[in-house]
Amino acid sequence: MAKNAKNEITVGLTLLVVMGLTIHIVIALADFSDWFVARKHITVKQPYQTDLQGLIAGSPIYLGGAKVGLITNTRVEPP
Repeated sequence: MAKNAKNEITVGLTLLVVMGLTIHIVIALADFSDWFVARKHITVKQPYQTDLQGLIAGSPIYLGGAKVGLITNTRVEPP
């Protein structure tokens, strides 16, 4: 019986070490930089007659020549 208990403890410790290393590798390889960036959603409404060329999802938004964001969604709503 003592040998079975020793095997169970060895398997349990090995499992804990492997799980710990797996979690460490996932955290080391993950890019969490986007999680901590402050985001602000802004809605812009323009008359339908305005030329909206270039306003498509994924287009960059510039402020003073510096890229500050991306257009995430566009839609036309009835008046």
